Amino acid sequence: MPRRRLLAVIASALLAGALGAWRARDLGPRLDVAVEREQATAGTAAYRVSVTSRGGEVLDEVAFQVPGPWVEIDGPRAARRLRPGVELVTTLRVREAEGPAHVDVVQRGRVARTYRIDLAERAR
Repeated sequence: MPRRRLLAVIASALLAGALGAWRARDLGPRLDVAVEREQATAGTAAYRVSVTSRGGEVLDEVAFQVPGPWVEIDGPRAARRLRPGVELVTTLRVREAEGPAHVDVVQRGRVARTYRIDLAERAR
């Protein structure tokens, strides 16, 4: 009887592992985005934005796109061939009175996605 129980536990573990792998496969390559407010002065704010590649695939490109001239990028605008686990960090300076404080992070590769990030809302 204990042998059957052991086999049932092993079969359940294998099934759970296969199901988890199947679900993770469906997620595909993706980005984890973190935003920190660095400083603020009258009408201007600075945000540190970091994106980390996830999902086990190399991304062709990750790029920051700003909505207008009131958002300035102080750092890298893009990275090519971003490997899983690698982080891309930039600083955005926003003149908040002139327009919305957001940035689009564009992921290009087998799975293309655009993440609209509201800086004030996401800042820690």
